[in-house]
Amino acid sequence: MNLNSGYPLAYNEPYDRIFDKRGNLYDLAMKQYPAVRKNEFAALFYNTPLKSTEHIIDLPSGGGYLKNHIPANVTVDSWEISEGFAPSKDINYVNINRISQDIKNKYDRGACLASLHHTEDKVGFISQLATLLKKSGIINIADVAFESGVKDFLEIFVHENNAMGHRGDYLSFEKPLHLSGNIEILRQEMVTVPWNFKDSESCAEYCRLLFGLNGTTESYSIIHALDKYVGIEDLGSKGFNINWELMYIDLLVN
Repeated sequence: MNLNSGYPLAYNEPYDRIFDKRGNLYDLAMKQYPAVRKNEFAALFYNTPLKSTEHIIDLPSGGGYLKNHIPANVTVDSWEISEGFAPSKDINYVNINRISQDIKNKYDRGACLASLHHTEDKVGFISQLATLLKKSGIINIADVAFESGVKDFLEIFVHENNAMGHRGDYLSFEKPLHLSGNIEILRQEMVTVPWNFKDSESCAEYCRLLFGLNGTTESYSIIHALDKYVGIEDLGSKGFNINWELMYIDLLVN
């Protein structure tokens, strides 16, 4: 299972090296603003609702954020390949290519949120993740789509304002996933999952941390870029939203 393979020269460094360098900032954003992406997490399970006592593998898990968005009677094992996020006893730090055979066919469900654009070998990653699930297990994926303003925000604005740049390989309706015969696609759709803030300044600060933007990147520039590529809703005293959008894919492992 490899999030680090097959990168052409035009791409960034692999996932683990990216977040070894800026995972601490990403983690700080998620912990200072824990509810901002609640819609994004909830949408993972819209069409395949979680059942009591399910056992989920969250891979890669970052700082283990999924646990904060699911019922207490569902167990999540957080697996991460970069040690750049804040250390936690609740996260298993692993070499992605050497996951123990002990967890083969162990889980009811696998979740992968906002990380697949860091690899070209999506089919290989999904196929390996499927081996960790029981028969009739579900894989829930959400990631940036090529056909979205979010992709443009990352590829243009973040790329120009992050010292490491930002290049990804994105899911696309025009580039189907050719999965093995035992993996069935149950859902593939675009879903708007607004990020919610109290005001524009907290939105700018969150994005500055999450995307590793240069410290000199002005808040006005961040908000202007979000408005241009993604769309914003300034609700005054009622809050400030950005119209984040991801492709959601549900898979059944037979």
